[in-house]
Amino acid sequence: MPERESVAPKKEGLQGWRACLVIFVAGTAAALLVVGAAVGVAKTFFSSLLSGSGGQAGAEPRESLPPGQLDLCRQMHSSLEGGYLIERKDSGEPNDTVEDESSTEVRTVTDDCRWEIESRSKPESERVTWDFNLSYRAIADASGGDSKESIADDDFKSRKERLDGYFSEVGVETQTGEVGDDAYYMNGLSGDDPDSVLYVLLVKTNSSIYEMRMSGGGVDGGVENIDPDHFDEVVYSVDEDIDWRLNNWIN
Repeated sequence: MPERESVAPKKEGLQGWRACLVIFVAGTAAALLVVGAAVGVAKTFFSSLLSGSGGQAGAEPRESLPPGQLDLCRQMHSSLEGGYLIERKDSGEPNDTVEDESSTEVRTVTDDCRWEIESRSKPESERVTWDFNLSYRAIADASGGDSKESIADDDFKSRKERLDGYFSEVGVETQTGEVGDDAYYMNGLSGDDPDSVLYVLLVKTNSSIYEMRMSGGGVDGGVENIDPDHFDEVVYSVDEDIDWRLNNWIN
């Protein structure tokens, strides 16, 4: 193929003050674009940091809770598996009233689940099998009448009044500020089996209530000798995760 004859290009363009003006405007626009892009990247970066702080990977606050999203029993099982030999003893699924066509203006998510657990940190000869129970009621929406928070307050008070019925003898009962917005802790001897130790923690977080109970083992001497550490270890394994979900997924 023959080469094309080269032709000197004819000079075209702006000259004089017009060229200076174009250069100035183009340069200013380019600088603004660079600054805008940098600000956008910075905002994205810091937004990512803020949204991720204190939360769980892959979990973000939601304006409306999708059905099936909140399953604290399944999520708690995953949290306990690392430190405990754990076997779930129920096969229930959470009940979300949004799936009930006859549901009222108050949407709740509830569940009640039970496990047998043994601490992996103990030598096998020293392990104790504990019965562990988690029940919860999350007020996901209240479109009429009382607010979600006031409904949860009433629920917390009514459950608190029933806690004594779990015990044959109470060792400790106290309000605690270590978890949730409001919490009440008790230990003593079980009403179902007076030879077994029972621990109970009732917590209100945001517009949700959850209750943990653990029973088993025994105690040498009176109820004043009950060791709280057995229960504390379990609670500290899961409470931050539960509180975070209830605060960020129930809006």
